[in-house]
Amino acid sequence: MELTEKNIKSRLDFLRKDQSDENKESYLSNRLKEKGVECSIIIPIFETILDFDAMLDIKYEESSLEKNNQRFDFLINDDFVIEAKSLGTVLSTQVKQMKKYISGNDRINYGILTNGWHYAVFIQKSFIEIIANEGKSIPELKQQKVLNVLTLSLDDDLFFDKIKIFSKNIYKESFKKIARFVFSCVVPKRGKSPSIHEDRDIDKKLQEEIKEKVSIKKGAYYDQIKNGELKVGDKLIYKNDEIQIEIIIEENGIIRLPKDGAKILDMSKVIENGKYKPMVELVIGSWHESDSLYEDPKDIFRGALGKQRISDRYIFKKV
Repeated sequence: MELTEKNIKSRLDFLRKDQSDENKESYLSNRLKEKGVECSIIIPIFETILDFDAMLDIKYEESSLEKNNQRFDFLINDDFVIEAKSLGTVLSTQVKQMKKYISGNDRINYGILTNGWHYAVFIQKSFIEIIANEGKSIPELKQQKVLNVLTLSLDDDLFFDKIKIFSKNIYKESFKKIARFVFSCVVPKRGKSPSIHEDRDIDKKLQEEIKEKVSIKKGAYYDQIKNGELKVGDKLIYKNDEIQIEIIIEENGIIRLPKDGAKILDMSKVIENGKYKPMVELVIGSWHESDSLYEDPKDIFRGALGKQRISDRYIFKKV
């Protein structure tokens, strides 16, 4: 069957339904590992929605242009890298890798990190300086070499309208527009803000999202710290009959899950149909090995359950 934009939208509607039912195990999270996300979501979007030729425009498993032993999932025109992760991956835990890919290769100016559900857009700081500041450094960005300037999500009804700014024939100009707008956010000047999208309403939404992203790194508890409800260092706990998870509030409202912060309370309740329930493997595995940082505490459960849509019943309470 020939893939069309209508087919792709139907496929992603199925993905949304799969991620919505909390009482049913995600079918796709068990199937769409990294390669599955690449083949069934990313390439169809780039070819059918964004008009790239999957054979001629995209390089696959491409080695780094520099001698640093990096290998990219996809590389377009030697300046645009796309990195794929499995559907259940929390992207905030993979940002460091993506920033290394871009900052370690002078010819790569921008990239997208995606798990098929979220699409995090990154730009090299030096690219912003060249495009918007005559090549001069931007002190306001301090030591940042690569910025996460925007994250698109399938939850957004305007997802397809927004992601089309990265279409084959306009993506270079779109990244230049984003660079100019980011510069206007960190070095405010009088006058009209640079536009990004031709549709006025969508442009306004994109500008709001980028401004929120680059102004300050805000975690889910940022506002509660600001109004005095919480403070840096406070401990919060989530607890059910099976496990207990303790997190610590960090600067700007992000949270830290310490390596000893998750515990099994009742081993008899964590086995279902002869296997561990989803979170248990993380409790005794990667969560136990090192501290983890998250912008949103729900990201802990997204990674554990393999679902992007998480209800409000997963709530952390102050100790």
